[in-house]
Amino acid sequence: MFVAPPVSQSTTFQFELSKNSGQIIATVNIIIVPLGTNTSANTTFIDRTLAGRCTTYDPSTRLCGSGSYTAMNEVFSGTFPGWYPAFTPGRRYIFRGGTYPYILNAGSCRPVVTPIVYITDAVGTSSAPIQFKAYQDPNTGAYETVVLDGTVAYQNGCEMTPFFIRKSSYVIIEGFTVTKAVNAGQAFYLGGAGFGTGGINGLVDPVHHVTVRHSTANYNGGPNTWRGAFYIQGPSHEVLFDHVEAHHGGTGAEYGVPHSLTNTLLPYNIWTQYLYSHHNVNGGGNGGGILLMGARNSIVSHAVLSYCSDGGGGTQGPFADDNVFEHITTFGHDQTLSPSGVDGNERGIQMGNVNNNLALNPPYPSGGRDGVFHHIIAYDNMGNGVNDAQGSHNGQYLHMSVFNNTRHGATRSVPGVWSGLGFESEGGTGTYPGVTIPATLTNTLSFHNIVGGIPADGAIRSYTIQDTNLLSLDPAFSTGTPAPGAASTLTSDTALYTDAPRRTPNPNFGAVAGLVLRVGSPAIDRGTFVAGFHCDRADDAPVPYPANDPNCVHWRGAAPDIGAYEYGGSQVSSPPAGSPPAAPTGLQVR
Repeated sequence: MFVAPPVSQSTTFQFELSKNSGQIIATVNIIIVPLGTNTSANTTFIDRTLAGRCTTYDPSTRLCGSGSYTAMNEVFSGTFPGWYPAFTPGRRYIFRGGTYPYILNAGSCRPVVTPIVYITDAVGTSSAPIQFKAYQDPNTGAYETVVLDGTVAYQNGCEMTPFFIRKSSYVIIEGFTVTKAVNAGQAFYLGGAGFGTGGINGLVDPVHHVTVRHSTANYNGGPNTWRGAFYIQGPSHEVLFDHVEAHHGGTGAEYGVPHSLTNTLLPYNIWTQYLYSHHNVNGGGNGGGILLMGARNSIVSHAVLSYCSDGGGGTQGPFADDNVFEHITTFGHDQTLSPSGVDGNERGIQMGNVNNNLALNPPYPSGGRDGVFHHIIAYDNMGNGVNDAQGSHNGQYLHMSVFNNTRHGATRSVPGVWSGLGFESEGGTGTYPGVTIPATLTNTLSFHNIVGGIPADGAIRSYTIQDTNLLSLDPAFSTGTPAPGAASTLTSDTALYTDAPRRTPNPNFGAVAGLVLRVGSPAIDRGTFVAGFHCDRADDAPVPYPANDPNCVHWRGAAPDIGAYEYGGSQVSSPPAGSPPAAPTGLQVR
């Protein structure tokens, strides 16, 4: 999978598969086509200020009777008029700013899970997708604010999913805010059947090649509901979530069915990038940042996960195989944030968990196989920083920084549970017969974690294959490091979100700033080169790779640095006297 870059004209990308000798085995050409502009021939406006449908509409005045566009005033009503005109490849439906509420039926609730926006059988093509998006100012590119609001349903005890799309492909959804989803918390529900029948069967009618971007879900789900705001249950695939935010719900994003034994009914090829998931506490002991519940062949890239009641998330098996988590910052997860005070595991990241009843009985399914997890920062969590959990098989963990975890474990309602290791692996213990290869931990920096209320150095559990890790109380940072067990003072910046024309759901969307390696730090140039992962020559080599080459992880100096940051070789090997190395850019975004 790859995410196509924006292009102004039709552009051909050629991918090559070659041997180490340089012999090219195969090439594939992929043509990237720009979406083009809105025209009266391809665009319908949706505008709540209108009295009904318009055959002529002027977007500059928002009035019927002038202009050359079509328009409609709402998406759902008692008679459900449908989309106007009907779906065809390349059609786009542009929502004007305003609030689109749940509508009662003569003062009563409608059938449960009735959506505000309901899309079914929208089938576009790769070069002509169907679009549903907020209106953008043609001069500034700024979105108008479009809110799908379930407050009326919430106040009347109705149950509904605000944005529901099924049996659709090659669709783009862009620029929506969804609030007060009164079902189990699903704000954007992808795939499934059962509109208006009393429930959704999420295992049928999947979607594929659907993009949801620049959208926000907040304050969704009632007390002790923990389903994901961005939610896929069944076998949808080729789905992209791009620049999305979820907060004050149960779980931010969730893909799959917990501990399912039916692989063919689970999602695959789901790509999530630039996710900000925080303060998800409604689920009590189950509120998290992002969970891949058996989803496979999927990527979570460039995410900030914070202040959830059950940890930053991760994967749960069986079948959570061949996944990648990269460039993740996860911190502050704490069960005391939950209104119900229910204990969760509060780990920064947990990969591969599988229900004990499955793990201990034939056929011994693994929690997750062959995952790659790199450039992760986990700190100030009540539980472990990073967990390679029950039944995980052959997990590869590289370039992580884990510190100040279990900093207030003694104050828990259940003290000592989920005690604080920087990194813990349950593989290789013999407890889970489905595991034959334990995790490998490489180039990881771990410090100031606490075990059993006692400050420890790295606190890395030994059931791993370890290579060039640094367990130290003094990693030598240019900014003061917190004392063992103390809350850190690290802040967030906006380094992950610098594309001005794009919607910025929250000004704090960003990565951890601080912890710049000090000159002479034992973490500089002390890592090991990982074949097939790092670029095979350094950025300061005589013939370096292009700076933004995405095909390998870049590094500088004699060897990669230990930990989640790579600050460079020459600039810290012989800097001006007394000067620190240059500050990083977020999580070394490449």
